[in-house]
Amino acid sequence: MTPPPPLLPAPSLWNLPAEATPKVVQAVEPSKELRAQPSEIEKSRRRELIIGTPAAGDVRPAQVVRIITKGESIAGIVSEAKYLTFSEGVEHAVIKRTDGVTYLVSGGSKGIILPADTKVLFGHTHPPVPRGAINTPSVADREALEILGQSK
Repeated sequence: MTPPPPLLPAPSLWNLPAEATPKVVQAVEPSKELRAQPSEIEKSRRRELIIGTPAAGDVRPAQVVRIITKGESIAGIVSEAKYLTFSEGVEHAVIKRTDGVTYLVSGGSKGIILPADTKVLFGHTHPPVPRGAINTPSVADREALEILGQSK
């Protein structure tokens, strides 16, 4: 069996210093100000909560890869998401839905359409970009965080 390819540097949303990475996953609830009720416009936009670059093409609805259980290491989840992204060529995200369950989900190579009941977006990966290109959060990434009340 061939060993997996080495992982490239972490995409920006996953790039945490090792000393800042806790060893145990704990549910993180947004602060009171981040839990403000969404406006009617935000509610209507939530039907299509997209992370990625929709204009670039391959954006697919989220598919559950697996449920993340309490006590899993953040470093392990991040490594798994990065490995899956680099081996499959599609974005992966860690989300918490209104059912209180945290999921690792996958989408397309250019983005993910998150479920309407997504409550928290913990982070997501981007597939590798051509040498010399810069991999930054998209406008849709920022809008999704705004809609979820996570922009500050």
